Amino acid sequence: MNDPRVRVLVGLLAIGVIVALFNYTPARFFLKMTVLIGLPFILLFLWWRRQPRFGIAWIVGVLVMGLLLGAYGMMMYSFPEQLQVKEIKKEGDILLAQGQYDRALDKYREIEPLNQKEAAKKMAEAREQKQFHETYLRARELAEQGEKEKARQVLKSIPRSAHVYSEAHKFLSQMEGGT
Repeated sequence: MNDPRVRVLVGLLAIGVIVALFNYTPARFFLKMTVLIGLPFILLFLWWRRQPRFGIAWIVGVLVMGLLLGAYGMMMYSFPEQLQVKEIKKEGDILLAQGQYDRALDKYREIEPLNQKEAAKKMAEAREQKQFHETYLRARELAEQGEKEKARQVLKSIPRSAHVYSEAHKFLSQMEGGT
């Protein structure tokens, strides 16, 4: 290990492993949960060791550390489920951003057995984005039919949170510039 080339190689390998850990979703998720629970546990443990045995502070420390360990256990127990929900949401969000609203809805339906509340939220978001897209298409049709004032009103009803907002705003600018 005295050879400088070996040290550089080991250092590069360690950096590569760390980068891979942070890019791999399960590892990131695991590290986040471990740090969120582990750091308070370590600090509490260090404080607890200095307390007189079986005193009030010592007993409270034991109880809080037990709660932290229990919380960590519960988080680890639900870890695979949370990870699966996160992956499905990511895939659905990609489909939603691509304008594939029905496929995104189908993807979000896969979350229902795992987390109904999250599935309902994501499905409502997909339906809302689909509605905004349909509103945008209706405005384009109205403009093509010559009903530009109605088209303007419809385009102005699309909120900034809609994925099609930039397209709608651009089309509205073109309409106003063309008249």
